[in-house]
Amino acid sequence: WAWRASRAKEMAKYYDHILTLLPFESDFFEKYGINCDFVGHPISRLKLPNQIQVNTFISKMNLDITKRVIAILPGSRKSEILFMLPIFVSVIRKLRMKFDDLEFVIPAPAHVSKLIENRITKEKVNVKILAEENFTNEEFKAFKFSLFGLSSVALATSGSVSLELARAGTPMVTAYRCGWIFEMILKRFVNVKSANLINIILGQNLIPEFLFEKCTVSNLFASISQLLTDSAFLLEQKSCQSEVIKALVGEQGRSSEAAARSVLRFLNYEESDILK
Repeated sequence: WAWRASRAKEMAKYYDHILTLLPFESDFFEKYGINCDFVGHPISRLKLPNQIQVNTFISKMNLDITKRVIAILPGSRKSEILFMLPIFVSVIRKLRMKFDDLEFVIPAPAHVSKLIENRITKEKVNVKILAEENFTNEEFKAFKFSLFGLSSVALATSGSVSLELARAGTPMVTAYRCGWIFEMILKRFVNVKSANLINIILGQNLIPEFLFEKCTVSNLFASISQLLTDSAFLLEQKSCQSEVIKALVGEQGRSSEAAARSVLRFLNYEESDILK
């Protein structure tokens, strides 16, 4: 639906039934004659960290609780980080000049944490790094969502992280920039105007998003500053995030159970015969 929608015609030749995670995907695939069910997205039922985990995160990261936290998410791919982190660092510098009560934290997946650490060290900018390799998988996940929950705003590279931030109720500004050749390809073949799943699900651009040539330090700085100073703007975003998370729950309970029911129906089994 976003990239080469014509591929759905090919999928129809090989797939009998599809389980979708996003509410608009079923209508899209059904247009191509593919039988499918929306089963809900697991993020909608993700258990958020408890207060003990949040307090542990604050202690581990030595956060100043009198300051507002800004989560910085430059992406999970090396190519994204190389493009986005320098822009985000410049935004951080401008924000520090305007606000004296901010702390910045980057949650760094293990495969890119050294790259991020090296870049931050080279830039000599005061940013704390939550490095995945220093914790167990469960600890890192809990601490990452603790960060999201504590953050006044997140500055993120566009991607699936927008749904994670929405689940945590974190106001966000998203952006994306890449090499000019890939940008031309994306502009030519991508069928959606937004890369933010929240905006796509809602059908309107309620989350500030700056793509390609609009991804500038001044645009990102202005949008984050507005979220830090305009409570009405912030509350509007939180409201639309809540709306999206509710839409992702689906109508049949947990996504795993909904998926099982969908497959049973497709195979013409009675649920009562299987799920006893």
